Amino acid sequence: MSEKFDIVVTCVRCRQDFEGFNEGQADECAADVRGEVVRGHYGSAVLDMETAFFADGKDHGLPDGQICDACIEHLCAAGLLLRPTQELEEKLRSL
Repeated sequence: MSEKFDIVVTCVRCRQDFEGFNEGQADECAADVRGEVVRGHYGSAVLDMETAFFADGKDHGLPDGQICDACIEHLCAAGLLLRPTQELEEKLRSL
């Protein structure tokens, strides 16, 4: 860790540290890998309050934990992580 932050959020994929504003949340690193889904929270610019799914239930090899926006974008561009349609997202929120 090169910088000293009061709260540190580390991406499970690229291992970059981010200055957290809350436990487990930082600007550009506020989404959680949880099994076969990635849940975005306030602070994520790409999955703000959304859920994405790993394609075809493939083993992505990532431990549960926080993942940064850059890694989410990389996984989406590679077709490994799928963002839901607005209709599906609304159905998920109603569950």
